[in-house]
Amino acid sequence: MSLADGYINPGKGMGALGKGVLPRETTIKAVISFIVKCLPLWASDPKRPQDTSENKLNPSLCDFLDVKARINFPLIRFHHEQPQKGRRQVDLSIKASEELGIKVSGCEYSIYEPFFVIEGKRLPAPAKTREREYVTGEEDKITGGIQRFKTGDHGSTFDTAAVIGYVQKNNFEYWLNTINEWIANLSKNSTRKGISWGNDDMLESVSSEKKVSMMVSVNKRSPNNCNKPITLYHLWVDLK
Repeated sequence: MSLADGYINPGKGMGALGKGVLPRETTIKAVISFIVKCLPLWASDPKRPQDTSENKLNPSLCDFLDVKARINFPLIRFHHEQPQKGRRQVDLSIKASEELGIKVSGCEYSIYEPFFVIEGKRLPAPAKTREREYVTGEEDKITGGIQRFKTGDHGSTFDTAAVIGYVQKNNFEYWLNTINEWIANLSKNSTRKGISWGNDDMLESVSSEKKVSMMVSVNKRSPNNCNKPITLYHLWVDLK
């Protein structure tokens, strides 16, 4: 199955506009399809800095996506580090590129408002003490990728967001099984750090190719912060 199956293609050339045409509307699915198509191109780009740390990978990916969007999806632009709840920042955000703003899945957004946010996480985490950081932080730290969305620290106003997985060791199947095992273990405790975990938090494979894989999860959030669950698209790219 193609990674784009079931997703709206932004159009010829991944969203290139025709001369004299200024559509202002897109969908989250079109944006996700665009990112999925770009991930293996970024991974194989010979000019890409060969850094392995998150604080280098995130801006590198953001730069690549933003340049590709200018040519192939000019409705949108990518930003590195977007302020979120309190003093937190999410790794990437997407906003309108035109002064008129953009309509995304029926909602209007100005150039100042992100309509989609993305968190990036290494697989594996850089230290054994942070092993499960794709899912949750250790002890009392709210550092987990999925965790921050569940608490509303990231994406509290959205019902859809994404987590990029930078796979630097093992394969996609290994990480899918491992992460779901971590979530299963968390769900055995009814509540941990005020957060409830359950089977719905597990990742479900949508499709997988050699260099990129996509999963989805529907994650309940803290009722004090968000009333509705958030759908997370897990977009993993092989950087080995």
